[in-house]
Amino acid sequence: MLVLLLVLPPLKTEAQRFSVSGKVTDELTHIPVAQVNVVDVRSSIGTITNDDGSYFLLLNKGTVEIQYGGISHHPVKVTFELRQDTLIDTSLLLSAEDRARRLKRDGLKNAPLSDVPLSSSSEKP
Repeated sequence: MLVLLLVLPPLKTEAQRFSVSGKVTDELTHIPVAQVNVVDVRSSIGTITNDDGSYFLLLNKGTVEIQYGGISHHPVKVTFELRQDTLIDTSLLLSAEDRARRLKRDGLKNAPLSDVPLSSSSEKP
C-alpha cells in the first residue's frame, strides 16, 4: 500500500511586520516638532508625531517610502528596504513663508534665519 502525504502551506499567510520609529526635529534649532505627518506612501499607513517629535509605525517587510511633512515645514521623503525594526531620526526645514511670518511677528526684520525663535510665544527677551 502506498501512502501519499501532502504538506500544504497554510491558507492564510501573514506578512512579516517591522517597526519604523524615530524623532522629528527642526533642522536649524534641533527642537522636536509635534504634529508632523509621517506616512508610508506605498501603503498609506501613517501617524503624526507627538509633543516630543516621536513617532511609531508598524509596516510590512519590503520597500517603504516614508514621507515626513508638517504644515510649516518642507516635506522630506526616505525610501528603503524594511527588513528589521528601524530607527530614523529626521530633521525638517521651516518653510521660507513661515520663517518670514515668525521674523515679522517677533520684530526680527534683519535677523539671520538661524536666529529666528521657533516657539509659539511672542514674548521678547
